[in-house]
Amino acid sequence: MSISKILAFLLNPKESHAQGTLYLDAFIKLIKRIVLIFSHSQQKIKKVPEALINTFVYTEQSINDLGRLDLLLRNKEGIIVIENKFGAYDGNEQLERYAQWLSKQNVPALVLVYLNERAPSTNTFGNNFTGKDFTVHITYSEIIQALDEANDKVTQSGVKIFCKLFLKYLRGENMLNPEL
Repeated sequence: MSISKILAFLLNPKESHAQGTLYLDAFIKLIKRIVLIFSHSQQKIKKVPEALINTFVYTEQSINDLGRLDLLLRNKEGIIVIENKFGAYDGNEQLERYAQWLSKQNVPALVLVYLNERAPSTNTFGNNFTGKDFTVHITYSEIIQALDEANDKVTQSGVKIFCKLFLKYLRGENMLNPEL
């Protein structure tokens, strides 16, 4: 199972983990915290989607000839696209293509998340990046912390263990552990 599919499982409030919006709430809170930190300098995101219980989560969503979105979270209030770069390199003008697609969507709130420990390369933006107003960089360290804090509230032991093992994998711990 891919990292994106596991994230989609955790972030989807309708999934069989039966935690509702717990993990998605933590992720939205993380986006808002990062936007608030950088709002005086570089980030200009005006609105982050809410109405979380009605969020649909998709993986590997094709957007015609522009590429495939790793994760697409969508509800009536907006769209969040997550470009997951765990162990991968930036695609040529990849964020630019996704930003172009997002800017054509008729929703009140848009967020393009670049999920990677390192900052995006200039190669992925293109010359005149159209997504400055709705793009945010989140590191794996930050998402690990957010999901870990949410996981502390989980009462179902199977879900709690699954998430803990996933977070250990993201941290690079116990890579040879047969449980993973």
